[in-house]
Amino acid sequence: MIGGGYSYVSAPPAFSTDAKRLLVCTGTVVSVFSTSTALQVSALEGHTALVTSVLVVPGNKALSFCWTASLDGTIRYWDYAAAELMKTIDIKMPIYSMVIPALLLGQTDLKMMPADAFAYLSVENTQVQENSGKGLRGQIRKCNLTESRLAGVVLAETRKPEVISISPSGKFFGIRNKRKLHIWKTPAKDSKLPVAKITLHHTRNFTHLAFHPTKRLVAAGDTSGRILIWRGFGNRTFSDGEKIVNRGSMNDEEEKPGTRGNDDADSCTTWHWHPTGINLLRFSSDGAYLYSGGKEGVLVDWQLDTGKKKFLPRIGSPLIYLTDSLDPTLSAISCADNQIHLLKTPSMEITKSISGIKLPFSSPEVYDGMCSKFAFDDTAGLVALCTENYRIQFYSLFDDREISEVQVCERNHQPGDEVSVIVTLVSLSGDGSMMSTVEVNLPEDGIGGFVCLKFWASDSQNKNFNLSTIVYEPHRDAGISAVAFHPTRQMVVSSSYGGDFKIWVCSDEIPQKQDALQHSGWMCHAVGSYKKKPMTAAAFSADGSVLAVAAETVITLWDPDNNMLVAVLGVMQMPILTLSFAGEYLLSISRGSKPQLSVWSMSKLSESWSYKLDIEDVTCAKDSSSFAVLALLPKSSNEPIFQGKDGLILLFNATDPIPLAMWSVRKAKGGGLAFLKGNSPSFQHQSIFGGKSPQALLAYINADHEYILFDPYDNDASKLSLTRTKDHISADETAQFGYASIYGELPQFEMKTDQNLLAPYAPSQRPWETIFSGLGLVSVYEPTAWYLDSSIPDFVPTASNMRYRLSPKPAHFKRLHQPCSSSFCCISAEEPPTMAPERLQCLKKYIVPILCVHVVLFSSLCGIATSQTIVTSLPGFEGDLPFTLETGYVGVGDSNTSQLFYYFVESQRSPAEDPLMLWFTGGPGCSVLSAFFYESGPLSFTYVDYNGSLPSLHLNPYAWTQGLNIIYVDSPVGTGFSYSTTQEGYYIDDEDAVDQSVQFLRKWLMAHPQFLNNILYIGGDSYSGIPLPIIVQQLYDGNNAGVEPYLNLRGYILGNPKTDDFIDVNSVNPFAHRLTLISDELYESTKESCGGDYVNVDDNNTVCVTDLAAIDQLLLQINIMHVLEPNCQVALPNNREEPGRRSIRELQENLLTESTPALWCRYYNYVILGVWANDHAVRKALNVSENSIGVWKRCNMSIAYTKTVTSSVEYHKNLSDTNLRALIYSGDHDMSVPHIGTQEWIRYLNLTNSEIWRPWYVDGQVAGYSEKFSNNDYSLQYATVKGAGHVAPEYKAKECYAMIDRWLAYYPL
Repeated sequence: MIGGGYSYVSAPPAFSTDAKRLLVCTGTVVSVFSTSTALQVSALEGHTALVTSVLVVPGNKALSFCWTASLDGTIRYWDYAAAELMKTIDIKMPIYSMVIPALLLGQTDLKMMPADAFAYLSVENTQVQENSGKGLRGQIRKCNLTESRLAGVVLAETRKPEVISISPSGKFFGIRNKRKLHIWKTPAKDSKLPVAKITLHHTRNFTHLAFHPTKRLVAAGDTSGRILIWRGFGNRTFSDGEKIVNRGSMNDEEEKPGTRGNDDADSCTTWHWHPTGINLLRFSSDGAYLYSGGKEGVLVDWQLDTGKKKFLPRIGSPLIYLTDSLDPTLSAISCADNQIHLLKTPSMEITKSISGIKLPFSSPEVYDGMCSKFAFDDTAGLVALCTENYRIQFYSLFDDREISEVQVCERNHQPGDEVSVIVTLVSLSGDGSMMSTVEVNLPEDGIGGFVCLKFWASDSQNKNFNLSTIVYEPHRDAGISAVAFHPTRQMVVSSSYGGDFKIWVCSDEIPQKQDALQHSGWMCHAVGSYKKKPMTAAAFSADGSVLAVAAETVITLWDPDNNMLVAVLGVMQMPILTLSFAGEYLLSISRGSKPQLSVWSMSKLSESWSYKLDIEDVTCAKDSSSFAVLALLPKSSNEPIFQGKDGLILLFNATDPIPLAMWSVRKAKGGGLAFLKGNSPSFQHQSIFGGKSPQALLAYINADHEYILFDPYDNDASKLSLTRTKDHISADETAQFGYASIYGELPQFEMKTDQNLLAPYAPSQRPWETIFSGLGLVSVYEPTAWYLDSSIPDFVPTASNMRYRLSPKPAHFKRLHQPCSSSFCCISAEEPPTMAPERLQCLKKYIVPILCVHVVLFSSLCGIATSQTIVTSLPGFEGDLPFTLETGYVGVGDSNTSQLFYYFVESQRSPAEDPLMLWFTGGPGCSVLSAFFYESGPLSFTYVDYNGSLPSLHLNPYAWTQGLNIIYVDSPVGTGFSYSTTQEGYYIDDEDAVDQSVQFLRKWLMAHPQFLNNILYIGGDSYSGIPLPIIVQQLYDGNNAGVEPYLNLRGYILGNPKTDDFIDVNSVNPFAHRLTLISDELYESTKESCGGDYVNVDDNNTVCVTDLAAIDQLLLQINIMHVLEPNCQVALPNNREEPGRRSIRELQENLLTESTPALWCRYYNYVILGVWANDHAVRKALNVSENSIGVWKRCNMSIAYTKTVTSSVEYHKNLSDTNLRALIYSGDHDMSVPHIGTQEWIRYLNLTNSEIWRPWYVDGQVAGYSEKFSNNDYSLQYATVKGAGHVAPEYKAKECYAMIDRWLAYYPL
């Protein structure tokens, strides 16, 4: 037998002395994980109950010893490198917490047991009745580890056992006891005096405490989120010598600010940021900082001296423990979602994660019992289960580890948020390559209950599912009761409480007409109903030839290929909630006051046998008639064999009502069952089963998500106990997935008892006769002669202008109502006549549905999501792309007439954890391919020896996508490959561009929900400085207004941004003067004559006009994009257009026809991009819609764009009152948008200058200058890039990459 599903966060973990291992309490064992791979490498077995403490003995890195304590009442001493038990101390009292001061005081000898080493234990006095009113069951005791006995008196008694905290120096330890802190001073080794103790008081219950590493300072958190810090605690009580100072009152002698009563402390300070109780408190190793965490999942870094705080990125789950290692660059944080993250300090960047199975969470009562608990991939041995953060976790039952997580809902869930969306159903296809999910937006103020059906596809064994299709309100406003996949085809059935069911097919299943546009997605194929009854369950037969749908209390059988009802079975006393096929038999399960398990013969269309059992779950073996059920025992059952158990696993052959075997289990309510393939290639643990792969394994998962796998057909199954394999394999030395999993006994479900998860009984004892006595056993009987219902169903294929041809029309055929839509016609049967089976066959011939493919995008009945293309290779690049590139269109605007094209590049580091950025390019009208190839993207052109053919590509070593997910979008419409389906769609202004950009982002994230939790930034350069702050404002306001999906918006980035028509243009002359392009005399004259306004010039002011004309002449031959680079207007005499990039003009496309100029010009590089983007093979690879645009232009200056916003400064002003962060950077040689103008409008925001002007460096050289501004929680970092033009990354890629990387990581530039 194999067990798993342990909690990894029931107790703090501990690092090994060399920090290469992490010891984790996992149920009854201590699992040892590698910190380099996050995989388990060994386990310490021996305890028989939950392990509550693991303490590593410090010292020589070559040696490895640790102490453990458990609820089994024992303390054990281990060599964890060899997994060898060296000593056991039995104190016969459950131990909930243990500290050993000698480990911190340096009193240990690693080669032998320390002399007179003591441990302090938090134990439970089991002799006190648990519900005895004021009984004190918790005790703090002292244990002599050398003599293996309890020593001394009880130090404290509490209502329940409390966790002991110890100072890093080992000199103090303490506990929290409601509104009190009890602190003891560790006595000297040879001390004979009592252990000195003080008590500190508060008005609220404490939740956690922590000691300073060097100072006499203690911090404690309470239930309201406050942190109290006592300085100088115990100065009266804890003297330097052994003598205890008198506790006399000091109220008259000195003030003790913040302390209560006669508390022995110099002062008490209160900090408050967390909205709920404190779960985590820990001082940094140097004592300069205090870390705190709680339910909101944010680790707060407090500066101890000043109380100032900063926040590390939200981890996404309530924080529990923070554990340091002897390696100052490595620590670990344990989270409530059963994950331990390994952190790189001090940045707190997550490097690896040890992920256990996700723990169950409570759903709203209205959906209690309606949500699917688990879905199984029987071949891969995986379970898919819903998590609290709107994800689906795929967990390997074979290897006891997480495989992947899929973000399902378009929602950014944060710890502590009220659940507003719930995933009610999860279903997997037979081969595990497809998944379907159902989610419900919970009603708010009586409005809501929105249902969404989604289809997913996986292209790898790692279960990295991608969203294929979204269907909103698939059954109008009714909830979905079941979703089931066809066993061999891409077909799915969904049943609805609203009275219908629908067949969905993937477009690959539908033959396409010649030249028809091929869509990738799922669509509604047919709709069916029976007498308007709620459809409560659905299932396909093993070969897919029969579809069974429960119409409340009856079972309807359908031919899914011909869309016909063939039989009706029933009636049950309660609604049928589960259907499942076991070979040629059909199982139906009813729950409620009169539950029933019924087995139906498909060959006889009759009930074979049934039991009145309350069934929690059922699973059927493939290719046989075996099935197993998880039955709940009635609370009134007092059979001795069921002592402490609440459920039974019963193994049946459908042909026989007598169970083949039975096992009693605990925590069955909320549990699940599944048959798994034991001979699957994924199963690598044959040694546990005698060296052979069992044909099938039965998996049982209980309500706590702990599980067991066993061979139900093994004759020795009832005699087997859970064991762990001894052939440990180091994860550091294995291949990709790595190691032979370490299995063993399941954690004890009840901490005070030592019981097996399974209590098997041999079939030969015929235990079922006893089990079913008193449970309402229904004997096998001759079934009622259910007739074959010959009614014509309400089952309608979707078709365009679909009609039925009837010849002749049956008398009982009646039109129920008008067509549901232009594409649907619904017909139904009234009371059906009695009809012989042979007449039914004849009637089937009358109905000839005309099936046409009809796709309604995002319709209420069926629809498909916008398709995307994963680009694996690109012309010009040798081999497959070493990064993930996706391209596609998103429809925006009225009726989605504007199709915005995008390029999405996943982070090459950690797409699930790294930020997401939406990037715009300027113009307006310049393609985002400029940013992709010339600024931040993963590829660059090779210019050496270019001969005019298809350009070559190489990897960009300074790509921002190395640690950032970037969506590059061609906006506005008419830019790049974006196009409009109507001529009117090209007429657009700034406000339209903003609205369409917001639409684009929300729709894109709804189609990519796995990125909803990622931190989001909006970025752009040049003319994007006008619309981008407005976009950010709309997104921020939308979050506050509750617009879905919620976006994890963190800030925005702008490079060389055009911001204000007056400020930007008016700063050109001062900038040119600073660069000595204008003489002092001319500049001063112009400044005086024009009054400092070089934009709004009075034509009658002849001196000002004359001076400005002189300046224009001086600057005429200067490249305003970069004042030090050649001016292309000079290099190409035939080009009389004003020089510029993006915001001015594009170079002519006929440059290649000119003779090779002697002078290099940057604009020549842009021609290469035009050649590449206009290549047919390139467009095909990018999946550009044919005939959407003509010639691709890097900057399309002919778009009908109206500039209606002259300044975005006020939007920056609005954003400065938020909690966002901004990065604004300028190339200091850009004269098109001079940096002095950018600095001018930043000063207008009236922010606090929190970091003065200073240089920032790359490779030890000044890369530019920076300053930082703030306003409460808002921050703005401004930076210049030395030697860069318009825009900066084109000229200084390395420096800009360093700047972005540091800013995103919250590092100083």
